[in-house]
Amino acid sequence: MSRNINSNLYSINFQHLEIFICAAECKSFTSAAQKLNITQSAVSKCVSKLESALDLKLFIRDSKMITLLSSVLKVHPEYKFNLESESIENLIQMLSDRQLDIIFLPDFIINRLDKLGMCWKYAAKDHAQVLMDKNDPLADRDISFEDIKDRTFILLDKDHFPEHEKALSELFASKGCRLHCSSKRFRTPESALNFFDPTDGLLITDNFFLIEDKENRFIKKPVKDCYGGMICAWLENFISPALHEVLLTIDRHNLSNNI
Repeated sequence: MSRNINSNLYSINFQHLEIFICAAECKSFTSAAQKLNITQSAVSKCVSKLESALDLKLFIRDSKMITLLSSVLKVHPEYKFNLESESIENLIQMLSDRQLDIIFLPDFIINRLDKLGMCWKYAAKDHAQVLMDKNDPLADRDISFEDIKDRTFILLDKDHFPEHEKALSELFASKGCRLHCSSKRFRTPESALNFFDPTDGLLITDNFFLIEDKENRFIKKPVKDCYGGMICAWLENFISPALHEVLLTIDRHNLSNNI
């Protein structure tokens, strides 16, 4: 029996999968928390969120250990998954070198994949998000493109990610506006998030990129009439049985969510 992917999976990111795999390997939420340098509560909440999104119980829990349910293991016992978190450039290179079967990237990178002859499709799509200071005048209300069209935006470095400015410029042009860019640029999306200062401008991201804000300074707001998301990419001539299953699952997910 096929299972439609719940739209709650939109809130699942790489970190959730990394925590789940670590918990399964350690057979303990406490040990996984120690290994990942996070709290036991964070591990437990992550697993519960995954179970809710999948509508599937993953572990048998008792006071001393957790056991991955046999029904989970029996889905595809012959497949083993290795998750890698790398920069966009490294992921593309690793896919090209066949070190990885599939990679997940922000959608502004589509043009580069086309030039490299790589296959891609949307894996998830939702409203674009704007990262701003919690005291920003827009922080307390719903926002649309009209509210942000005249604001200044922080972009990625042209030398490393020319596609980022191109994609945003095209978005603004399609709305009859001109993109206003901050003088500050960042080399990678990760560095933009780690060193983001809202006094430099707004940062456009998507709903699938994890924001680490330990000081609770920022807020991420959806832009109701703009969309963005994550794409997956693979090599056309190197589709393993496991990858074929993953791509079919993504197709079912996209169909059920009109992507």
